[in-house]
Parts: sequence; C-alpha cells; structure tokens
Amino acid sequence: MGALFGANSRSTLSRCIKPSIRPFSSTHACQIKAPKAPSTRRQPRPLNAQGRPDNHNQRREWIEALIGNRKATIAQFGLAKKAGALNIEPEDSIEFLRSYCNTVAEPGWEVRFCREHKTDPHTLAMVSRILNKNHARPLRKMGENMMVCAAVLGDLNSIVAVLNKALRNDQLRHPHLLLPMTKLKFYANQGNPEAMVMYGRILDREKKHGEAAAMFQKVAETPRDGSVDAEIGNALIQQGNLYYRDGKKEEARMSFKKAALEFDNPEGYYKLAYIMPDQDPLKETYLLKAAASRIREAVVEVAALYSRTADSEASSEEGRQAKMLADEWQKLEAHLAGEENGAAA
Repeated sequence: MGALFGANSRSTLSRCIKPSIRPFSSTHACQIKAPKAPSTRRQPRPLNAQGRPDNHNQRREWIEALIGNRKATIAQFGLAKKAGALNIEPEDSIEFLRSYCNTVAEPGWEVRFCREHKTDPHTLAMVSRILNKNHARPLRKMGENMMVCAAVLGDLNSIVAVLNKALRNDQLRHPHLLLPMTKLKFYANQGNPEAMVMYGRILDREKKHGEAAAMFQKVAETPRDGSVDAEIGNALIQQGNLYYRDGKKEEARMSFKKAALEFDNPEGYYKLAYIMPDQDPLKETYLLKAAASRIREAVVEVAALYSRTADSEASSEEGRQAKMLADEWQKLEAHLAGEENGAAA
C-alpha cells in the first residue's frame, strides 16, 4: 500500500478524480471487475416438530465442530491467554465450551451459567470474539450466540456489536434483543458516549430524528478525553449525515471536517472528500487516507480511479503501474465485501 502515496499514484489520481467522486453514492462500483467474494448465504436452519428452529440440533452441531476442531480451538485460547486477554486455561477451554453447548436455554440461564463457571460477561464477550475468528462456521455461530448472551448480561461492547448487526440487518424488533436494547438505553441515559451514539443511530432508524440529533449533539459536546475521542468523532459523523440528508451541506461539511481533522476519523476523511470541490488538492489526500483505513466505499473509489487510468494509459508505464494498483485495491475491496457479507449472515 505504500506505493499509493508516491508521486506517480498522486498524479494518476489527480487526472481522473473528478469524474469518479459522487456525493454519498457507490453506484460506480459496478465498473470495477473485482472477483466475487465467496458465497455466505445462510443455510436454512433445521426445524422441530412445532416448526420452530431446532436449538438442540444447532447445539449438537456446535459440539461436533468443537470435537473436530479441538486442537485449533485450544491454540486460539492459548494465544489469547498469552496475550493476557483471557484467564481461561487453554486446556480447559474445550470443557468450558462443551458445558456452554449443553446448557438448557431457559429463562435466567445466562446468569446461572456465569455463576456455575465463575465467569463474567466480559469473559464471555472475549470468548465469543475468539470463536468468531474460528474457521469452522458452527463455532462462529456459537460465538455469535455467546455475544448475545454477554449482551443480555450487560457487557456494553457486546450490546453495541449485537445491536449494530441487528440495525444493519433490520432485526431490531427481534424478541431476543429486548434486554440488550433496555440495557443500551440505560447506559445511554447514564451518559456513556458509546451507548449514546448507538442509541442515536437506532432512534434515527425509528424516524425519531430530533431525539437522535440531540443524542449526537450531547456526545459531540463531550469534553476532549483520549478515552472518548473515538466516540466524539463517530457522533460528528452521524451528525453530519443528518445535516447532509436535510440539505444542510455546509453544516455537514463542518461536522465531517471536525471528525477528520480533529479526531482523525477515517469515515470523516471519506465523507469530507465526497463533498469537497473537485479542484481541491486535498480531496485526493483525504480519499487515500480513508481507503488506507479500509473504508470500503473509499477503497471502491480508489480502485475505480486506478482502473480508469489503466484503461486510458494502457500502453504506457504509468498505465501498467495503475493496473497493478487497481488490482490490489480490487482485491482489498473483495475481501472487505466478503467480511461484510459474512457478518450479515
């Protein structure tokens, strides 16, 4: 990626950036001939005699995957233990997970499981993240289930992760999310910036735009502190999105600019690049900064720019370099698309 910031790449982008950038639109992505990401289409879950999802069958699949991936799973826990992220001994991890699989999911089971195993919601959240990186799909699904468990028990990071996925998949009304939603509101009302940003996004989805704007404004006005700077930047992005949607372009620009320049927010650089004049020399820089931070829309833009230059300068050395760079960005875009599709499954 370092080559992207060289003189040749900058001159390449400068000549073709104008026709590529379109405010808050990624329809141009169809011009990129990126390889398709592997299919992540969810397979139908088995149903029981009552026509409901067969949870017992699902948990059997978890146990079978656990047995088949024993060594790899123990190795994952070993790395987490060595890094100080987890206090479960690697050799005990399989029994811990097997016990989780065998737990009967009846009211209050989450609390009982933690009490019996002398663990806490934060530990469950860490275990779920480990499982989410396992190559076996059933164990990743088990990790998702454990993340919901940690959210029900009040782990804020898990609450945000679970509700963010539900927001993306339009599943906020799912009955299993009632407790995480209630706890999110509690954290937001207590003034937690991360919870406030997440709750503001949910309010906006529910078309409670005034309440959402007020929530984002409160976070944006939070005194600077290294522990909350990221959330202030995120609140400014959400605030800018509301302004832009309402046609307040200058207010949106100021919000994105503050998020980018004062809080180094990658999405801020991307949004700012979109609404800046095409002739502004900083537009190219901001787009590259966003793409280098794996903002998918920015990656698509940069790949399209290099691809267009490669086509127009095919016979020159600059065109060949642009083709190589376009291929690399397209690979990254395909990878990011696969990650998003996997998360949505």
